[in-house]
Amino acid sequence: MWGKVIAWLAVALALVPRLASAQSDLAPFEPRFLGYEDIRFLQAALIVDGSYRGPLDGEWGLEEQAALAAALPGLDGRAITFGDLRPLLTEFEKEREVSQWRVYYFPSNNSSQLLPDALLASTGAETDPHVTLENRDGSLLVRTLFANTARTLELHNWLAEHHRAPAPYSRAYTEQSLVTRATFESGRVAHLWSLPDAGYYVSTLVQYDTWQAGRGELIVASLQDGNQPELELPETSLLRVYLDAAPEVGAALPGLGSPRAAEARLGSGFFVNTTDIVTAAHVVDGCERLELDNGTHLQLIARDPERDLAVLSAPGRAGRFLPLSRAATPLLGETIYALGFPYRALLEQGLTVTSGNVSAMPGPRDPARKIMLSAPIQPGNSGGPVLNRAGEVIGMVVSRADELAYLEKTGTLPQNLNFAVSVRPILEFLGKADVRFPLGTERARPILNGIPVETQTAVAAILCF
Repeated sequence: MWGKVIAWLAVALALVPRLASAQSDLAPFEPRFLGYEDIRFLQAALIVDGSYRGPLDGEWGLEEQAALAAALPGLDGRAITFGDLRPLLTEFEKEREVSQWRVYYFPSNNSSQLLPDALLASTGAETDPHVTLENRDGSLLVRTLFANTARTLELHNWLAEHHRAPAPYSRAYTEQSLVTRATFESGRVAHLWSLPDAGYYVSTLVQYDTWQAGRGELIVASLQDGNQPELELPETSLLRVYLDAAPEVGAALPGLGSPRAAEARLGSGFFVNTTDIVTAAHVVDGCERLELDNGTHLQLIARDPERDLAVLSAPGRAGRFLPLSRAATPLLGETIYALGFPYRALLEQGLTVTSGNVSAMPGPRDPARKIMLSAPIQPGNSGGPVLNRAGEVIGMVVSRADELAYLEKTGTLPQNLNFAVSVRPILEFLGKADVRFPLGTERARPILNGIPVETQTAVAAILCF
């Protein structure tokens, strides 16, 4: 007995420096120290990345190691470090959180699967003999079917007959399950998995378009007998220790104006997930280097000059981010709040907020669908979020009226004629840039008596050098 205790203590003591070293990007990646949850999480990240097509079983082998090396460009033969894993893990953490991956267990035939809750909705009638879950554009579909043996075999044979693509067709029949996988001429993949259940079969059909391969394959890899744990990392797991030790980034805390800001052109932005920041395209135009106010370097992911939109990526994880409104268009007259960092280099202030309302709706030929705001804005506000009372983003500040131009044409100075890109172009832009983000009020902090601290820390000052 004491021999087992001593052996257990030796392993525990050996793991302590490993856990501490995992906080360093230079620490070597050693899969033998990963737990079941760590490996399963990493397998899922590799599946979504497209580098791995094996089982989601929490066991690390040569196939997983080869997939990881393929997913990490630029190794040039050197050993993999935890720092190499950071982009892969951070990207999957966003996907898991935004798409809301959850386990669904079916006690009737003792099976389970992972599904992206936030993306799929029921599309069939209540009287349908099957249950269909589908995303908005039909590129990802999961259908549960109940049929006798003859009908189930017909479904599998139909897939086999309609396989047209060069990709190999596969079929696996056992006493425990029937599996058929086919690729149509369009490139759409269909995977049918059938389990016997009291003289009938319960089948799960997963179909996805090429660009949804990562999500589709994660669903396929998760199909299994019995229940399974959620895709979560315990607080004490090696990968969780490492991710939590990653430097957090965000808006500079309220205080004195940044000395470095005096050397830069300034704008504002806001996190839409743990690493990605939306700002105005004109804020990043002509910049050789982009930084947050705390010195964190930013990378430009995409920009749309016509709509004056840009999205940047930070290497660390933000503590907070802002959800985008589900409403396609803000409401005329609704109360809004404009947040940003005007005159950051001059004012001894932190984040500023002005309030007003939506004073005019978008014009029919404006690609940015700009809304007019009565909330005052100043230079430096560009790229900052416009929030509704629920704390959701309904727009992004881009400009204010040119006072001199109005004075020359009308003889009067305009008052509070300021403009923001509406939420619909922002949603479309981020979708095309493949940036994952949450919608709705689940993560929003309502503005009841001042701007919540959680909301403030999701807004950032952008420095252009």
